[in-house]
Amino acid sequence: MLRVLHFGVDLRVPADTTGDAWDADRRARYLLRRDVVHPLSVDPAVWPRVDAPAPLLVPWVGIEAIRALAIPSPHELVVLGGVVVTPADAARMQARGCTDLDIDPGWQLLGYDVVEAGGTISGLSNCGYGEEADTLRERWAAELDAQSGLFTDPTSAAAFRAETDARVPEHAPFEVVAIWRAR
Repeated sequence: MLRVLHFGVDLRVPADTTGDAWDADRRARYLLRRDVVHPLSVDPAVWPRVDAPAPLLVPWVGIEAIRALAIPSPHELVVLGGVVVTPADAARMQARGCTDLDIDPGWQLLGYDVVEAGGTISGLSNCGYGEEADTLRERWAAELDAQSGLFTDPTSAAAFRAETDARVPEHAPFEVVAIWRAR
């Protein structure tokens, strides 16, 4: 059974607008699937946050606190949870104050990102691919959702995380993060 620890809620611009900021050069440098319609991520450089009257800090922002803000629509309310793959994941996230997440059946799972532990930099869509891009695309593109560019399976995301720890040591360790759209 998949264990997910809750660490944050955030407001993002509508998902169907994120593709507008991704020209061909940016897609080639940062995406393993260049045909992704609307790139989504925990990383606000990939999926921008909504301008809010109060700072929305991830992690440790509760869903009810976000709902209580009078922020005009449109926006996407997202729930972020760290996927526990190893005992070290659980220990690291619990040390940050994360708790087990009760997943609401009304939430829509958007996919799994690979993110700098304790941060918001995506190793999947914001650490740039160089000479290894073609090899990584050949290996991983089929594992990514064509709509969002996120992993569809947490096991694949965990395997990619291990490669990303080695590929981008300056941001390691990375963790697998599930992203849900909260209704």
